[in-house]
Amino acid sequence: MKIRLITRHFIVNYGSFLQTYATCNFFEKLGYPVEVIDYIPSSEETFRVIKEYLKGNSRWNKNIFFRIIYLILKYPGEKIAFLNFRKIQKHSLILGEKVKSLDEIKSYIENKGECIYCAGSDQLWGPMPSGTYDDAYFLKFEKKYPKISFSSSIGRSVKFDEKIINLLKQFAFISCRENSAKKYLEEFLDLPMKTILDPTLLVDRDIWLKRIDGITKKDFNKKYILFYQLHPESNLDVIREYFIKNEFNIINISPSLGVLGKKGVSKYVSDPFLFLAYINHAEAIVTDSFHGTCFSLLLEKEFYSYVPEKTGTRIKELLDNLNLEERAFNANSLVPEIISERKIDYLYINNILREKRIEDIEWFTKQLRKVIKSNE
Repeated sequence: MKIRLITRHFIVNYGSFLQTYATCNFFEKLGYPVEVIDYIPSSEETFRVIKEYLKGNSRWNKNIFFRIIYLILKYPGEKIAFLNFRKIQKHSLILGEKVKSLDEIKSYIENKGECIYCAGSDQLWGPMPSGTYDDAYFLKFEKKYPKISFSSSIGRSVKFDEKIINLLKQFAFISCRENSAKKYLEEFLDLPMKTILDPTLLVDRDIWLKRIDGITKKDFNKKYILFYQLHPESNLDVIREYFIKNEFNIINISPSLGVLGKKGVSKYVSDPFLFLAYINHAEAIVTDSFHGTCFSLLLEKEFYSYVPEKTGTRIKELLDNLNLEERAFNANSLVPEIISERKIDYLYINNILREKRIEDIEWFTKQLRKVIKSNE
């Protein structure tokens, strides 16, 4: 049975691409070919996304002069990164025809034959940059074939309206990435449901090591602390200043030109696999990214994760489940509280992840086979 997957694969974000890559690998290992619905909504094209983020940027949204300067500075780097990401997507994923609306998806999938439609993973069930929900990620376009979710994430506190709830009731089963999302959905859904690991944590670690094998950089010949900051409002400076004061080499990495100018060495990197190589060769990672945290765990690194106020639930839940609460910090944390002398016990961590991985794969596979059998 073929899987047609819809996810936020196209965003200029390391985690968005890598979770898509992992999801495809997961299904293919189970024996199900995967096609990614190449959905790039008009509302999330590069220029429009930059404009949406500008609305919430008090520093640059003062007047029309500042807004124009911001767009001039931001757009070229974001567009170059998008084109580079796009090239890697086309090389690494099985993509369908590019579509940009619900109607175009309906037209594309018409008469494509029997398959299972899957929504997941990443924050596709949370509000989009515009603040609204996208019906496509709730599989509104499909009426005939089974619908499932794979580690779908909401990412923050939400309140779905009746339209979204009715769309979710059409799913055969739902797997969530956060416990909080599962608890919320259980209030109005009577479906098989489970919290499972993020796709990047569900697949074999070797798929990542193989992709970064052979990547060489002069940066990797020296020791460094890697900073990966996704949210501009996250206060990573408190720990950055500590490492600089203690004469550590700092590398800041991002697919955005906004990384330039930060204290330390800044790297504008628009290759997700090169990003993984930087993690793999780092002494330690400091990040406010959920997937930055995931790959620090997968590649067995010392790390410190900033927990954003609005979207930090997924990071906090992951670290709590692994008894790594001390590796989380926020705007109110002081350096002595952040820096831990205790090394992470990866024998213990890997055992927890291994048991959870086995449990999740067994549950998901069982539910998927039930769906296939009931539709034979």
